[in-house]
Amino acid sequence: MMTNTTGVVAVLVTCPTREVAEMLGRGAVEDNIAACSQVLGEIRSFYRWEGKVCDDQEFLVIFKIAKNSFDALEAFILAKHPYDIPQIVALPVVDGNLSYISWVLETMG
Repeated sequence: MMTNTTGVVAVLVTCPTREVAEMLGRGAVEDNIAACSQVLGEIRSFYRWEGKVCDDQEFLVIFKIAKNSFDALEAFILAKHPYDIPQIVALPVVDGNLSYISWVLETMG
């Protein structure tokens, strides 16, 4: 099993509209909960909800944060996201450009 040796995680969040994605992405950076965010879209998501397979267009926000900031980012997203159960998934950054990793950690400092 790989461990997160950088102290940085990438958090993936899907949103129903570009406006929601941009509000979350910008808001987290403005509130210093994330070092940066990117909004990607449109993406197509397939998932099971209330017994049915759904097929929706969504937008993906990728946040880069210090691992110890995850709880704050999760609370921020849960307070503002329109979904009942939003996707909030943290992936460890196991390696990367050391200057970038340092920048993320210093920005979150």
